[in-house]
Amino acid sequence: MTRPLQKNTRLLVLFAILMLVATAGCGQSPPSNETTVPEKVEPKRWNISPEEEAEMVAHVKSTLPKGWLIERTSHSNAPEGWHTYDPVGFLVEARKGKDTSRTWFLPKDWIGIRKSEKKINESTSSWGIHIERNYKSITQCSDMLLSRALGRKMKGPGLATHGGWSRAAQRFEDKLEETDRQAQRLIAEYCKTKAEHIAAINSLFQLGVPAKQVFLDSVVNGPVSYVSVVGRIGGKEAFDALCQAIRNPNASGGLQDVAAMWLESLGDPAAGPALLEAFDHSTFVEASMHIAEALAAIHYKPAAPKVFERLKRTDYSPEKICYANCSGSLGYKEAIPEIQKLATMEHFTAETVLHGYEQAFFDQWAYANIGLLRLTGSWGEKKKGMRLLLLAVAEAPMGNPIPVTFVFENAGIKGLFYPGFDEGRFTINGVTYETVVDDDA
Repeated sequence: MTRPLQKNTRLLVLFAILMLVATAGCGQSPPSNETTVPEKVEPKRWNISPEEEAEMVAHVKSTLPKGWLIERTSHSNAPEGWHTYDPVGFLVEARKGKDTSRTWFLPKDWIGIRKSEKKINESTSSWGIHIERNYKSITQCSDMLLSRALGRKMKGPGLATHGGWSRAAQRFEDKLEETDRQAQRLIAEYCKTKAEHIAAINSLFQLGVPAKQVFLDSVVNGPVSYVSVVGRIGGKEAFDALCQAIRNPNASGGLQDVAAMWLESLGDPAAGPALLEAFDHSTFVEASMHIAEALAAIHYKPAAPKVFERLKRTDYSPEKICYANCSGSLGYKEAIPEIQKLATMEHFTAETVLHGYEQAFFDQWAYANIGLLRLTGSWGEKKKGMRLLLLAVAEAPMGNPIPVTFVFENAGIKGLFYPGFDEGRFTINGVTYETVVDDDA
């Protein structure tokens, strides 16, 4: 009795498996030979009113010379020769014979990058881009004369003008992070060569697209204009990028020059090592002078001996005067004998500033005089980033008020405003004096 039961058990198991296989496809439709047609996707459209469209058409008409006519308008276009994820441009096309002019009006926060392999004509350069309060436009012309005429009427690159970075950030409002991500995505997807990469970043610059990380990543090997963009961004990331850029031994003189000025304006003493490294390898006179001025402005003392060496080595007068003043700012007293050779005066009095400054103090050698005064004057102690020097007249008649001059030195790293000590009481060496302002001085 046991063996038949085992056989039935096997049959039952087999039957259950067959049932599972058979019922697995139940309720499904048989395969069809028909092709599935995808649902039609409507193109993106910029939401502008008929009145705004008419205004844009009128704007194009106003720029066209005699003989040109508006041929057509259309929506949902991407400017020819550009990559974008938002083909929403309003196209206004004009024609004169075989020549055409096409202007794409775009939202103020539109993002796109230009293709490097297809430069249609001159109007694809920066002045073919027009930035207004509520929109931007890109114009391309086959007529060179019209292209140049339009260029004279159009505003320049977006991040170099129109308030620079801050104005661009306002146009993109609360979408700055998404803007940066989209710009990086466009570059990663479409830029496979160095030429394409440069064309893309230049077009973002010209369009006024505040793609922060894109410019931070490109400042080291990019053009000088990128340095100014990064300087306007500000903050630690910008500071680090500027230090990296100026450290680059292959940097151009223009890049070193502008980077030094921005680092000076940021006023962070931590820039000292990068500036000094750049000063060591810089072979450009103007850049070297601005680097030295930046080092002096942040009072980076380790730079003083090297600035002094340049002072002794150069025969170029503007450079010597610059390094003389910087040596004074850095408090390098070893430079006094060398600066004395350049200075037009050694003894400073109230008359120097009150009456003789045009001829004696603020002449072409003024920086040498100022550098010497910084090192040899009887300055008070530094307080709140400022030093004060009292200069008396050479001779003072008895019984009359004694004319004096107060000289203020910014000994800190931030800009200072004149404190306005025109009148009141001053205590000098323990003696209190009343001041009388000389309106004729």
